[in-house]
Amino acid sequence: MDIRIDNSSEVPIRHQLAEQIVFLIATDRLAAGDALPSVREMARRLRIHHNTVSDAYQDLVRRNWLARRRGSRLVVAPRETLRPPEDVHSLDDLINATIRMAHSLGYSLQSLRERVRERLLAAPPDHILVVEQDAGLRETCGKNFVPPRHGGSQRAPATIWLQIVISQLEPWR
Repeated sequence: MDIRIDNSSEVPIRHQLAEQIVFLIATDRLAAGDALPSVREMARRLRIHHNTVSDAYQDLVRRNWLARRRGSRLVVAPRETLRPPEDVHSLDDLINATIRMAHSLGYSLQSLRERVRERLLAAPPDHILVVEQDAGLRETCGKNFVPPRHGGSQRAPATIWLQIVISQLEPWR
């Protein structure tokens, strides 16, 4: 489990831990039913106080990311019990909510951009994307990708959009 705690951050450690666990669940690195390390084991691994881990775990149980099983460790909640925020209806809404939440927790947009980029680069690619203006090559590749036009109704695939968002966040240091 790849979790990093930044003791110099203004963001409370329990929030750092909780949000990284949410990210692991959202990116399928932790699947429904996977057991989390015990509170004391996680505290030992991260070299933080066990009450901090306990608070983070309790928060995730309240938010329905984790479930308690009687007589065993906490496990990742089944997907059907995960409730997305009510105002999230699209990928754009999800990204906007993530940016707002990161800001409210004290993260800069630069640190969010860097962490998302780091996580995306660390994840193995699930596809290869070819963006080419030449119509013949697009047809050959079987991708009828049309670049989005500003103000137009056409939209780029989520991966392109996310790359655009990440690059646009850069000036917000």
